[in-house]
Amino acid sequence: MKPRTGIALGVLLLTGAGSLWAAQPRLRLKVSTHSGRVPLLLGLQGSASGVEPAEMAGCRVRIDRTYKTPGGQVLHERNDVPCAEPKGDSGPLAFKQDVTLAEPGDYELRLILTPASGREMAGTTQEVKVYHRIEVGGRGTVRRSDEQEHPD
Repeated sequence: MKPRTGIALGVLLLTGAGSLWAAQPRLRLKVSTHSGRVPLLLGLQGSASGVEPAEMAGCRVRIDRTYKTPGGQVLHERNDVPCAEPKGDSGPLAFKQDVTLAEPGDYELRLILTPASGREMAGTTQEVKVYHRIEVGGRGTVRRSDEQEHPD
C-alpha cells in the first residue's frame, strides 16, 4: 500500500494538479510617510507580481483607523479605496495614488486583491499615525485643531 500512496503523490506533484503548489501573487504597498499632522496627504505605491492584469480590477487598499474619543472610548473604522489604474504592460503591475487622511488616529493600510476566484489575498501592512494639528494662540495658549475657539 505504501508504494501506491507514494506514486499517487508523485504523479500529483509532477502534473501540477491542484493548487497546492501554485505560485502565490506577491502584493506590496509603500507609503510616502509613516506620521504627520491632520490633514495628511499620503502617497501610495502598490505593486502585484504573479497577477493577471484582469485580476487588478479586484484590487483595493484597505484603510483601518483606530482612534480614541474625547471620552476615552477606542473606536475602529474601516474603509476600502479602489486601486488606481495599473501602469505598465510588462513586469509587475503597479499603481500610484494619493489618499488624504483627514482625521487623527492610528491607521493601518493594506493592499488587498480579490481575483475572480473570490479568495481574498493581502499584502504587507503599513502603519501611519496622524496627529492633531497644534496651533499657538495670540496669548501664548496652545490649542488642538479640534477644539472650538471660545471668545473671552
